[in-house]
Amino acid sequence: MSLGLAHTLSRFKLKFSPDKADVMIMQAVGLLDDLDKELNNFAMRLREWYGWHFPEMGKIVTENLAYAKVVKLMGLKVKAKDTKFRKIGVPE
Repeated sequence: MSLGLAHTLSRFKLKFSPDKADVMIMQAVGLLDDLDKELNNFAMRLREWYGWHFPEMGKIVTENLAYAKVVKLMGLKVKAKDTKFRKIGVPE
């Protein structure tokens, strides 16, 4: 029992020791994973919410960044005909 507790305590100290450079790398990798997850959540939410207004666009623009740029540039669906999509690198 005490060996398991000592092992757990030493892992905890190693994991959260500010003196180790590896800890900073592990935290940076964890942060990148968290950011990637949040960006995907925001992209899914944007597609879901804007999809109620313009459901066809999800099939037209498949990349998340391009989708967000199109939504920002175009705004309402009625402006789709007059919007110059070449500005953001999306073919018309």
